Amino acid sequence: MSVSAKREAKKLPTISMDNLRIHQERCRQVLGIAPRLTEAEILELALKQAKVYREQSTRQGDFIRIGVFKYPARLEELRWRQTDEVIRRILPGVDEDPKYLAMLARQAASLEIVLSKAHTHSPDPKTSALWQRVFLGTTTDHSANAESYKTGGDALVLLNFGLIDFLYQTAKSVVLSWRPLEPEPNTSGTLGVSIADIEQVLDKNPYPLELLSKTLHAFMFEGRPRAIGYDPPPTEFVPPLTLLTNFTERFVIAHEYGHALWQELNPQYVRPAGISQWADEFNADFFAFFFTIMSGAELDLVPPNVAVQGGFFSLYALEIIRKTLDIIRFGGVQEDRGDKTHPPNQQRIAFLKKLYEQQHYERIKKYDLDVEDALIPGTTLDFLWNRIQPHFVEARQQGYTLHPIWG
Repeated sequence: MSVSAKREAKKLPTISMDNLRIHQERCRQVLGIAPRLTEAEILELALKQAKVYREQSTRQGDFIRIGVFKYPARLEELRWRQTDEVIRRILPGVDEDPKYLAMLARQAASLEIVLSKAHTHSPDPKTSALWQRVFLGTTTDHSANAESYKTGGDALVLLNFGLIDFLYQTAKSVVLSWRPLEPEPNTSGTLGVSIADIEQVLDKNPYPLELLSKTLHAFMFEGRPRAIGYDPPPTEFVPPLTLLTNFTERFVIAHEYGHALWQELNPQYVRPAGISQWADEFNADFFAFFFTIMSGAELDLVPPNVAVQGGFFSLYALEIIRKTLDIIRFGGVQEDRGDKTHPPNQQRIAFLKKLYEQQHYERIKKYDLDVEDALIPGTTLDFLWNRIQPHFVEARQQGYTLHPIWG
């Protein structure tokens, strides 16, 4: 049966699928590229990519180990199945990148498992039915956006290549700026993350600054989020980079799921004062905060301050985009007043800090961890950006103009 026939057989929502295909085709036309693979080949490659986690795993009693990471075996096997479900649900078209789709599907699967309580022995059929109406798609669009659209009872979540790749490149810059230390007992490695550690690294090797500067330069002026070809990081940096990348992607996806499912779930929480102007965004951030922490604790066995690092980091990354654009447009960073739909990034960061510091959830109380640890990747990124800021002042003076993706 062809992919198109399977789509018809499953009676997928025509409007959602049509919107996705139209959006993907427009991106393809703008970039002047042509499909290289069929729908069936894309689906096969995405499922094959998703199997990489299984092929790298080893069973150790009640746990599954993949590299240095250890997961509860029952839940990891459930996540493998759910990842395939996310991929098959969208039945990827010719414009999907199978690698990105498989990578993001794993993070979506993590959220869907805890959302439906499938990690417990009493799954909730109501919430299971909800996520079955959410369709995750990727586009080749180079802009730094993620979006969700509701069509009837269904929702389409779109993640642009530009955002995902930029977040990875900035995460890499951050992690490579941390200083390797002598491993502590029963650990695979330790990194020094203080400003003194970072300065010591940069004095010896400015590559993290160069990577961030060149990435931002290419993004601003050439409309592409990658300036340097893929270069795998040294072994000791792989675990922290993997964690940061995974939870950044998970938070971004969870935020869009929040937009898609908030009204149906209608969760109750104590809202900080002054958020009514951008209630939809803060609600989606709350949703992402809660389910990122829960999935991290249940499926990945990581404490809250590690899981929520990705949320803070994604907002710091958006903030350095805003600051860089301000310098190029106006010659200096302007006050961030937000816009009609989105609050200032610093207000969103403060909101997440408030949620964390309230220690409203038992899993946070259990660990009693300071929020400052969750901010480290984001504050490191801000430190690096301050070091490269003069480059963009100079670029403005030299007459560089922004790429059309920035409007």
